[in-house]
Amino acid sequence: MNTHYAQQGKFFPDSDGVRDAAEKLTGADFHEFFADYVSGVREIPWDSFFAYMGLRVSTVQASFVHRGFDVVQKFDQPPTVVRVQPGSEAERAGLKPDDIIVSVNGTAAGRDVEQLIEGLGPGTVLHLRIRRDGAPQELQWTLGARKMTIYRLLDVPGITPEQREARRSWLYMNSNN
Repeated sequence: MNTHYAQQGKFFPDSDGVRDAAEKLTGADFHEFFADYVSGVREIPWDSFFAYMGLRVSTVQASFVHRGFDVVQKFDQPPTVVRVQPGSEAERAGLKPDDIIVSVNGTAAGRDVEQLIEGLGPGTVLHLRIRRDGAPQELQWTLGARKMTIYRLLDVPGITPEQREARRSWLYMNSNN
């Protein structure tokens, strides 16, 4: 599709255009797939798709810190707030764009400020010392959590030589595109 469309400056008007292009290139009918999984609401049966290659999908739910704000650090400048998420605990605590972060829970803020906050974990009280318009201020709030699903491909038990070969062929074919 890349060769026949993107590299020639051709674009798809919508998902029907992608389906039509895939059907022309492969000679296969993707109408049902697109109706169910692209414009429809059915979840893709990943295990069924990958079983041919001896793979299955494993999922893990993980919680990460939800800061409620984004920072940037330019060269040797201190970390500066660039965006505060509306409705977040950070906004309710009074954090604003252009606030300069001086310290996080008593530790001087530097290039690792985001990792420092992530390391505190959801539910921890965050104490920020900031500078706003040259004046120091103290802010605090409890860090929230954002949940994410992490997906991994694993071997099915008792993978067959045919499945290994199918996987090798699939990986080799896709590595050349």
